[in-house]
Amino acid sequence: MTTQPNPFDVLSARERNLVYPIMTELAAEVWAMQLIATIDENGGLIAANKGRLFEVRFGHALRQVGITPRYEIPGEGQSTLDFGFISGNHAWSVELMRLEETQAARDAVFDGVDEDGTRWFGQHLYTNAEDLRQSNFE
Repeated sequence: MTTQPNPFDVLSARERNLVYPIMTELAAEVWAMQLIATIDENGGLIAANKGRLFEVRFGHALRQVGITPRYEIPGEGQSTLDFGFISGNHAWSVELMRLEETQAARDAVFDGVDEDGTRWFGQHLYTNAEDLRQSNFE
Protein backbone atom coordinates (compact mmCIF):
# COMPACT_ATOMS: atom_id res chain seq x y z
CA MET A 1 0.00 0.00 0.00
CA THR A 2 1.35 3.43 -0.89
CA THR A 3 0.97 5.93 1.90
CA GLN A 4 -0.33 9.33 0.86
CA PRO A 5 0.98 12.46 2.58
CA ASN A 6 -1.33 13.19 5.49
CA PRO A 7 -3.05 16.57 5.30
CA PHE A 8 -3.56 16.40 9.09
CA ASP A 9 0.18 16.23 9.96
CA VAL A 10 1.33 19.66 8.82
CA LEU A 11 3.81 22.32 9.81
CA SER A 12 1.70 25.40 10.40
CA ALA A 13 2.62 28.87 9.22
CA ARG A 14 2.51 29.88 12.88
CA GLU A 15 5.21 27.33 13.76
CA ARG A 16 7.34 28.32 10.75
CA ASN A 17 7.02 31.99 11.76
CA LEU A 18 8.06 31.09 15.32
CA VAL A 19 11.06 28.93 14.48
CA TYR A 20 12.59 30.87 11.57
CA PRO A 21 13.82 33.80 13.70
CA ILE A 22 15.03 31.34 16.33
CA MET A 23 17.12 29.52 13.72
CA THR A 24 18.49 32.85 12.50
CA GLU A 25 19.36 33.85 16.07
CA LEU A 26 21.10 30.51 16.74
CA ALA A 27 22.97 30.27 13.42
CA ALA A 28 26.30 31.34 14.97
CA GLU A 29 25.93 29.10 18.04
CA VAL A 30 28.38 26.18 17.81
CA TRP A 31 25.94 23.68 19.29
CA ALA A 32 23.17 24.69 16.81
CA MET A 33 25.18 24.75 13.58
CA GLN A 34 24.92 21.01 12.86
CA LEU A 35 21.22 20.94 13.70
CA ILE A 36 20.38 23.92 11.49
CA ALA A 37 22.53 22.54 8.66
CA THR A 38 20.65 19.22 8.87
CA ILE A 39 17.30 21.02 8.74
CA ASP A 40 18.44 23.04 5.71
CA GLU A 41 19.81 19.93 3.95
CA ASN A 42 16.50 18.12 4.49
CA GLY A 43 14.18 20.75 3.02
CA GLY A 44 14.13 23.54 5.62
CA LEU A 45 10.92 24.50 7.34
CA ILE A 46 8.79 21.54 6.28
CA ALA A 47 6.67 19.00 8.15
CA ALA A 48 9.31 16.26 7.72
CA ASN A 49 11.64 18.33 9.94
CA LYS A 50 9.18 18.84 12.81
CA GLY A 51 11.26 16.69 15.18
CA ARG A 52 14.39 18.72 14.46
CA LEU A 53 12.47 21.98 14.78
CA PHE A 54 11.38 20.79 18.23
CA GLU A 55 15.07 20.32 19.07
CA VAL A 56 15.80 23.89 17.90
CA ARG A 57 13.06 25.26 20.16
CA PHE A 58 14.30 23.20 23.13
CA GLY A 59 17.90 24.35 22.69
CA HIS A 60 16.71 27.93 22.32
CA ALA A 61 14.70 27.66 25.56
CA LEU A 62 17.84 26.46 27.37
CA ARG A 63 19.80 29.36 25.93
CA GLN A 64 17.13 31.83 27.07
CA VAL A 65 17.71 30.80 30.70
CA GLY A 66 21.49 31.07 30.37
CA ILE A 67 22.32 27.43 29.66
CA THR A 68 24.66 26.61 26.80
CA PRO A 69 23.78 23.10 25.67
CA ARG A 70 25.88 20.58 23.81
CA TYR A 71 24.09 18.89 20.91
CA GLU A 72 24.34 15.18 20.05
CA ILE A 73 26.28 14.07 23.09
CA PRO A 74 27.60 10.49 23.48
CA GLY A 75 25.05 8.00 24.76
CA GLU A 76 25.43 4.25 25.25
CA GLY A 77 27.54 2.35 22.74
CA GLN A 78 27.52 4.19 19.42
CA SER A 79 24.31 6.12 20.17
CA THR A 80 23.94 9.81 20.90
CA LEU A 81 21.51 11.85 22.96
CA ASP A 82 20.08 15.14 21.76
CA PHE A 83 21.37 17.47 24.47
CA GLY A 84 23.75 17.65 27.38
CA PHE A 85 24.03 20.58 29.76
CA ILE A 86 24.75 21.59 33.34
CA SER A 87 21.99 23.16 35.44
CA GLY A 88 21.77 23.49 39.21
CA ASN A 89 25.19 21.83 39.55
CA HIS A 90 23.80 18.69 37.90
CA ALA A 91 24.70 17.21 34.54
CA TRP A 92 21.69 16.53 32.36
CA SER A 93 21.47 14.27 29.32
CA VAL A 94 18.25 14.72 27.36
CA GLU A 95 16.76 12.71 24.51
CA LEU A 96 13.77 14.48 23.01
CA MET A 97 10.97 12.59 21.38
CA ARG A 98 8.27 13.97 19.18
CA LEU A 99 5.30 11.67 19.14
CA GLU A 100 5.08 10.97 15.44
CA GLU A 101 1.97 9.98 13.64
CA THR A 102 1.58 6.22 13.44
CA GLN A 103 1.25 4.21 10.26
CA ALA A 104 -2.30 3.33 11.32
CA ALA A 105 -3.20 7.03 11.51
CA ARG A 106 -1.68 7.65 8.07
CA ASP A 107 -3.55 4.67 6.65
CA ALA A 108 -6.84 6.03 8.07
CA VAL A 109 -6.70 9.09 5.79
CA PHE A 110 -9.00 9.05 2.79
CA ASP A 111 -10.00 11.60 0.23
CA GLY A 112 -12.54 12.26 -2.45
CA VAL A 113 -13.93 14.88 -4.76
CA ASP A 114 -17.41 16.26 -4.22
CA GLU A 115 -19.98 17.06 -6.91
CA ASP A 116 -18.53 20.58 -7.30
CA GLY A 117 -15.04 19.23 -7.98
CA THR A 118 -13.66 20.20 -4.56
CA ARG A 119 -11.15 17.71 -3.19
CA TRP A 120 -11.62 16.79 0.47
CA PHE A 121 -9.78 14.69 3.05
CA GLY A 122 -11.03 12.71 6.01
CA GLN A 123 -9.58 10.50 8.70
CA HIS A 124 -11.40 7.51 10.15
CA LEU A 125 -9.77 6.05 13.25
CA TYR A 126 -11.16 2.86 14.75
CA THR A 127 -10.07 -0.35 16.40
CA ASN A 128 -11.41 -3.86 16.56
CA ALA A 129 -9.34 -4.74 19.65
CA GLU A 130 -11.09 -6.07 22.76
CA ASP A 131 -9.20 -3.50 24.84
CA LEU A 132 -10.25 -0.22 23.25
CA ARG A 133 -7.10 1.45 24.57
CA GLN A 134 -5.10 -0.64 22.08
CA SER A 135 -4.82 -0.59 18.30
CA ASN A 136 -5.65 -3.75 16.44
CA PHE A 137 -6.62 -3.44 12.79
CA GLU A 138 -7.50 -6.19 10.36
